[in-house]
Amino acid sequence: FVRSVETFFVSLLGRCTDKYDWEEKDIDENTIYNLTPEQLQYAAKLRSISDRFKRNAIKELQSYKNNHKEYLSSLRKLAQDKSIYITRPDKGKGVVILDLNEYINKMHEILNDWSTFKTINHDPTLKKENKLKRILFKQATPCGSHCARLYGLPKVHKTGIPLRSVISSIGNYNHRIAKLLAAKLQPLRKNKYILKDTFDFIKSIKKLNPTLLKHRLVSFDVTSLFTKVPLSYTINSILDKMYGPEHYCPKFIKVKSDWCSKCLNRHNMKILLDIATSDTHFSFNNLHYQQHNVVAMGSPVAPVLTDIFMIHLENKLMDKLKKPGALWYKRCVDDTFVIILKKANNRTFCIVHRVNRPHSDQIIALTAKLTNFKSYVPIASLDRDNQFLRY
Repeated sequence: FVRSVETFFVSLLGRCTDKYDWEEKDIDENTIYNLTPEQLQYAAKLRSISDRFKRNAIKELQSYKNNHKEYLSSLRKLAQDKSIYITRPDKGKGVVILDLNEYINKMHEILNDWSTFKTINHDPTLKKENKLKRILFKQATPCGSHCARLYGLPKVHKTGIPLRSVISSIGNYNHRIAKLLAAKLQPLRKNKYILKDTFDFIKSIKKLNPTLLKHRLVSFDVTSLFTKVPLSYTINSILDKMYGPEHYCPKFIKVKSDWCSKCLNRHNMKILLDIATSDTHFSFNNLHYQQHNVVAMGSPVAPVLTDIFMIHLENKLMDKLKKPGALWYKRCVDDTFVIILKKANNRTFCIVHRVNRPHSDQIIALTAKLTNFKSYVPIASLDRDNQFLRY
């Protein structure tokens, strides 16, 4: 609510004393609001409106409490029920109520993947925080860190309601450095195949060559993208793009201070990337775990690393995808859209085979599978004139 309307008007005028607001004001100089009668009149009206709004809001809230006592009482009982788990769905809006034991069992099914998680017998937050303080500058130095927390979001749109595991890393010892690295790596995230959102997809459709309208749009889904990104491979790819191939310094020169600046910067960046990604621990159900080999979903740097890896994959395989009939290609996170020839349904599976087929970079072919073929959508049914898509 607006409490000092005169100050509001003065800030618009840029004058509150005999000096401008950027000039130094004398200690004994009084603040004088030099407002015209008309401005004072509007100030009084604005204060009256704000006070009336506050009174009506308090009255309405009190009326709501009186009329919905039973409803609010039921919500309090649900919140106090220790046998259920209340959360939001993985996609869309709403409230999901799960049996607590069922929720814990599903989360343990995820955590039992020893290739991704391992249990640890203590909370190493303070130890890692102190280690990170010694190598970081003030902007990203952790302070008062606490252990990250794992939770699951139910996928209510899928059979069996599986959970998507998310690590809440806010306040964790590596959260600040992850945010800093995410901002620094943004230039490596740019690519002509990436879609920002639905509106960007619509713009791309409207700009299509009319000759492509007779073909079909195929939608693919990258299975478990975040947990399938090869972390060490992606980090090395980032370092190569930023600093070029690794020199001989780390192999033949023992003293780091004698390394060339490029090798030293590359080494320091790798340490920070490892800390922000692979060196992530969290707690769930009073147990502590360490995540390794994959990107932690929930970390600020996770979507950046994922996009960088997918860009590397797309640049490497795009020529191979065009041979079986891929005419147009766009991707938004893990949803991929490809235009293929209309009468060649088997070309869809050829494209999948091209991506999954073992080649020199076998780790990429095995971890980034374009599977779960969804459906064909005739592009001719997309309205090029309207603002929104029409199926």
